[in-house]
Amino acid sequence: MEESPLAIESRLLGQALLALRQDRDPKLALQRLDDYASRFPRGSLHDEAQAARVDALILLGKRSDALAVLETTSFARLPRGGELTVLRGELRAAGGRCRDAMSDFAHIVEGAGSGEVAERALYGQGICRAHLGDLNGATADLRAYISRFPGGRFQN
Repeated sequence: MEESPLAIESRLLGQALLALRQDRDPKLALQRLDDYASRFPRGSLHDEAQAARVDALILLGKRSDALAVLETTSFARLPRGGELTVLRGELRAAGGRCRDAMSDFAHIVEGAGSGEVAERALYGQGICRAHLGDLNGATADLRAYISRFPGGRFQN
């Protein structure tokens, strides 16, 4: 019996994820993701493949390439969508684009989530407000951060 297109997609993406997560070889993962993309440029698992590409690029220190992927792909349907939105905000902020980053952070903060992703978003939003000259907003965000995350990693 012939393998279905979705089964082929799953296998190719699985090979890339294996290289990335188990073998810890982001270069090989990118090669396998390129193979996947050439066979399935708009496949059913496209967003998952792009999320893996972001992870591999970050591991290789290619932050601007990772940001380019984050800016052209919607990850809203993925369980990691919030994390990838915050990462996009952090990379935008690191590149001096706090105005762009604010929408990423606000999307997560307004969702009133908890955990590491919400912590990163609230802190990033406060820092960006300060960089943009909104000192009252920055103060409010950082106070909210201290209140919501009393042992948070950004409290040093």
